[in-house]
Amino acid sequence: MANLIEQMNVLKGLDDASLQTEVSTPTGSVPPWLALTEINRRKDMRQRYDAEAARKKPSTTVVEDITF
Repeated sequence: MANLIEQMNVLKGLDDASLQTEVSTPTGSVPPWLALTEINRRKDMRQRYDAEAARKKPSTTVVEDITF
């Protein structure tokens, strides 16, 4: 069996559906808890990205900036 870091790298390359499948019906290639960890990591990354994108989003449009 591959070491933990190699398993984590394999999971990083899977799409979301494959990760969900690995959790619901494990193949045994990686521990289910490790697949859950990757799912949570992606969830956290997406939330941080969305929060940062919302923070950077301008509160006015270009037209509003020019006319006011």
